Amino acid sequence: MMKHKLKKKQEGKLEAEKEKVGKVENGRIEISKKEYEELKEKLRQADERFEILAGAKAEFENAKKRAEREKSEFVKFANDGLISKLLPVLDNFRRAVEASCENHSVEDVLAGIKLIDKQFEDVLKDFGLTLIDALGKKFDPHCQQAVAYEDTDKYEDEVVMEELQKGYLLNGRLLRPAMVKVAKKIEAHQEKKEEKGQQKMED
Repeated sequence: MMKHKLKKKQEGKLEAEKEKVGKVENGRIEISKKEYEELKEKLRQADERFEILAGAKAEFENAKKRAEREKSEFVKFANDGLISKLLPVLDNFRRAVEASCENHSVEDVLAGIKLIDKQFEDVLKDFGLTLIDALGKKFDPHCQQAVAYEDTDKYEDEVVMEELQKGYLLNGRLLRPAMVKVAKKIEAHQEKKEEKGQQKMED
């Protein structure tokens, strides 16, 4: 009796499930008109979402290409301000070359070149270039590169006695270190040697 009731209960559940999914005949599922309309609406909504996503993707790709194109243009013409400022310097330099070929005195040509040098320096200053002031100052390894040392009594120890190549900062950041010759005071040098010798003897 219990088995019969359990079987009936399971058959009832199976029928309920069939009603949910529709009739199954020859591997095909039959659904009601209402269910068909619901599925059709869901499909329409899915198509709409797909079109929105496809449009968003296309817009993203276009924006990406546009950004790359603008970046390329920016890099290409980033220095146009500097170049336009340097053109007058170039004009004056050519005039100086022409003047040197027209029997002008050496003094006049030299004076013209000095003016061009000053003009060129002023343009670079406007764009953030600063000369490192090294000569006669204490050696600074952060912005100077010692390429030679010289024993001398004319300068204090570790003082820059000669600039072999000028150094520059660009907007406060090191662009190129100054190449310098650094003084080694003879007395200080001698004292260090004596201290080292004394330490060796004590060891």
